[in-house]
Amino acid sequence: MKGGRPKVLTLDVRPLIPSYRHPLIFAILEKLGEMGAPQALQVVSEHEPVGMRMELGMREETKGRYNFSCEQREDGAWLYRLERKED
Repeated sequence: MKGGRPKVLTLDVRPLIPSYRHPLIFAILEKLGEMGAPQALQVVSEHEPVGMRMELGMREETKGRYNFSCEQREDGAWLYRLERKED
């Protein structure tokens, strides 16, 4: 998004069954891409998102198309952000 911070959608996956999390996140990324906004998805999780980072880089539809950043909050939760790169 040119001229400002990207819009961000926040999703807390902690209450979800673990096997549903990645499919849901990738479905949301796909829909956000189709809609054109927001440009970034911020996810709240209870563990470091190592698997998500690897999967993001391996999938054809997402490989090289997103910046990935993460940090651990003081309460122990992890925030990670999947931000679509500008074309």
